[in-house]
Amino acid sequence: MIPEDWFHQKLDDKFAKWQDKSYTPITHSKTLVVERLLYMDITVWFSDVDIVFMSPEIYNYLIFKLSSRKTTEALYSQETEQHIINSGFYVMRPTDLNKKVLHDSIVIQDHRPDVTQQGAINMVLDEINLSYHSSPIALLDLALFPQGRLYFERNIPVKYGFQPMIVHANYRIGEEKKKSLQDAKLWYID
Repeated sequence: MIPEDWFHQKLDDKFAKWQDKSYTPITHSKTLVVERLLYMDITVWFSDVDIVFMSPEIYNYLIFKLSSRKTTEALYSQETEQHIINSGFYVMRPTDLNKKVLHDSIVIQDHRPDVTQQGAINMVLDEINLSYHSSPIALLDLALFPQGRLYFERNIPVKYGFQPMIVHANYRIGEEKKKSLQDAKLWYID
């Protein structure tokens, strides 16, 4: 339903494996759509399709996190603690900073087709102060918003008694995503 002129490249309608030539245009398209929505003055809550929501309180929690500091403009899940964001789950207010982050990441992706959306956004964020006390960008706790390796392989947050808000089935490809979610009793589709 998204107009084709929003994209910079034609998208393949087949399944794209991670880092195949058809993969980066798909990740690039996510940024292009979110950027358009920000310019429509919409706060965007973005989630990849391989994420399972675990808590009915997730919306209230994200609103709390956005409003806990007057300066918070974006919330990102993390790939590694306080270092690399995971662009599969985030909330962005329609601010100039977020528009610039997306614009700059789009320029990177347009000129470097080998760079994924997440890689491009991390390149841009490397230039921004992500200090908890002064940054307009807040990072979501890894134990509450774990990526696939932390949840499925290292058994965090369960190991430490946390109930996660989401589980991201990344670091798995194709049927491996489904099997990992089924094994964890998190597959709800037949």
